[in-house]
Formats: sequence, C-alpha cells, structure tokens
Amino acid sequence: MSNFQVSPTRVELFVAPSSEKQFSIALTNHTGHEATFLLGAEDLAPASDSAGDFVLLGKSASAYSLKDYVLGSANSVTLVDGETRALPFVVRLPAGAKEQGLYGAVTVELSGVVEEQLTAGAKVRSRLAVGVLTRTVEHPDVSGHLVDFDTTDGAHLLFSNRLDFKFAYQNDGNVHVEPSGV
Repeated sequence: MSNFQVSPTRVELFVAPSSEKQFSIALTNHTGHEATFLLGAEDLAPASDSAGDFVLLGKSASAYSLKDYVLGSANSVTLVDGETRALPFVVRLPAGAKEQGLYGAVTVELSGVVEEQLTAGAKVRSRLAVGVLTRTVEHPDVSGHLVDFDTTDGAHLLFSNRLDFKFAYQNDGNVHVEPSGV
C-alpha cells in the first residue's frame, strides 16, 4: 500500500487584512517509487458529530472561507521514494477581510494511483490535509468554559486501571480555541 506523510498536521497563523504570512509543510514520499502529489486548498467546517472533528468542503465555501487566500508555488510536486521536501505556501488576505477567524486546509493527494476499486465502483484514494487556522485580529477574545466532564461510560465507581474521560467545551470568544490543561 502506498504511504506518504505531511507535517505539521495543523498551522495556526495571525494575518491582518491586506497582508500575508508564509508557512511551509513537509511532504515525505514512502510509496516505494517516484510519485507525484497534487496540492490544493479547501475550506474546513466542523463535523456534524460532537467529536470536534472537521470536514473538508471540496469546492464549497464556508462562512469563514480561507481557500481562495491560500496560495502555493505549484499545483503538484514529484518526489522520489524517501524524499522529504518543504512546500511553501502563503496566506494573502484582502483589505476587506471581515471575519475574525478563517479556516481552511492544504490538501495533498497521491496522483495517478487507485489504491483499491470497490465492487460498487467506488474508488479509494490517498489524500491528507493540513488544517490552516487563521485569525485576523491581533488581540482576539479567547474565552470559553467547560460544559460537561465525566467518564465515557458514566460510571463513578471505578474498578479498573483504565479510565476514559469525555468533556464538552463551549467557545465563548470570537476565534477558534483548542481546549487544553492539566
């Protein structure tokens, strides 16, 4: 099976309207042969479940669209097996950018290889995305609070060594927040 990796998995930037910020991602080819990768940009939106995941929107734009402002130096790149290359990108915002947070992703797709063709005619392809979370205000309102905290099974009498927790967090600010703590 073909394999490749990207790093980092997420980029967070501050970009003021009518300015730009550069970043790069590292792409490594582990396919066992020379391979071409297609590069693109899409918007991100929260998934409909409560797991905190995101979905790529393809050609659709979100209310916090970033995809048209993410620019790369090429639409594809070819790497020999084992090669890692830094791929430069820039987020260039227009003067009229009004949203305080814009969310998108750089997509990397292995070109020309169909991993598996399913009997119903569906094709599985190798594709990864690097989330690009951009705030447009220098001093955002970063606030929120814990809504729920419990064990995943709801049990409060604990008889095992493994303990799984779940939590829900409410973002009360005006930009994305990744809850963290000890």
